[in-house]
Amino acid sequence: MLGRLPIPVLGHLTVYKGKLLYIWSSEAIASPSGEKEDVRPGTVMEPDYPGGFLVRTGDGNLLVESAQLEGDSECSGTVFAEPIERVDSGVTVLR
Repeated sequence: MLGRLPIPVLGHLTVYKGKLLYIWSSEAIASPSGEKEDVRPGTVMEPDYPGGFLVRTGDGNLLVESAQLEGDSECSGTVFAEPIERVDSGVTVLR
């Protein structure tokens, strides 16, 4: 008997505040010279970056352009980051 084949899903998956966070659209962005090197990967660097929000990775930054929190609808990175901007731009989003 054959099992059901998994359906491939494009994007990234992580956890944010105990819920799954799907990142549907993103772009790698090089770290500007002079940016802090000791920032933990997953930290929001710029919640109001043009086109979404910028998150530190192990080797640069990730511009999150479209995201969806578990139980919510997909939205632009800009809309998703609005509460992050109000609270703290140093919050860890990606783990």
